[in-house]
Amino acid sequence: MKTLVFSNQKGGVGKSILAYNMAHYFANRGLRVLFLDADQQANSSSSLVSHLNQEVRVADLFSSKAVSLQCEPGSICALAPGALSVIERDPDDKGLVDALSTHLRSVNDAFDVAVVDTPGSNSKAANAFLFTANYIVVPAIVDSYSMDVSINMLKRIKKVQQFNTTLVNLGLLPNLFDAVAPSQRDDLKQLLLHYKDYVLPAKISKRTAFRDAASTAESIWMIQKSSARLAAREMEKAFDLIRVRMGVA
Repeated sequence: MKTLVFSNQKGGVGKSILAYNMAHYFANRGLRVLFLDADQQANSSSSLVSHLNQEVRVADLFSSKAVSLQCEPGSICALAPGALSVIERDPDDKGLVDALSTHLRSVNDAFDVAVVDTPGSNSKAANAFLFTANYIVVPAIVDSYSMDVSINMLKRIKKVQQFNTTLVNLGLLPNLFDAVAPSQRDDLKQLLLHYKDYVLPAKISKRTAFRDAASTAESIWMIQKSSARLAAREMEKAFDLIRVRMGVA
């Protein structure tokens, strides 16, 4: 099982929409997908409500509770959200990472990939997943305010990689991009000028179709509108790139 985390300490960059659609993308290719929503807002879980396993919570992965999970090919097993506030009050950071690592190893053979959504904050749950993940994508809005936080996130990843040597930074993914806005086009040029090696060669535009799909608990590929088809093609191009760099068939 390969674990992919979507993370950025900046909120509102579209992590949840990317994460739950990524789970569908993998499932559509016949993979067994574990989905973990580490954000207390649980937005991505609400878009995967028909795939929720109500017997096991994400919070259970940070405990000594025995966890048993199975998944059919082409399916998503999303663990129930909730009780993450208890984790944030736990003073034993190493214990949280060790427990999570143990549980992920125990279900390793039951899944092909795990997709993790994280909050836009410096949470203990998000940190633990960084210390146990194989890959990370940093969704980023291309503007001066958001980019400062995203660049700091890149620096944070480098520090984590000193301890989690298997963590591969796939890079920043420009998201909610507005090609009509001159300022965003200029900011993207500056980003590529200074951080080209840390930016995925793809972008996802700001489109209402993504919100429409999320609100109906459907993937973007299920929305039968011309605008949604455009959005789906753009997202699939970015996800194809991520999948290939993860070495997932």
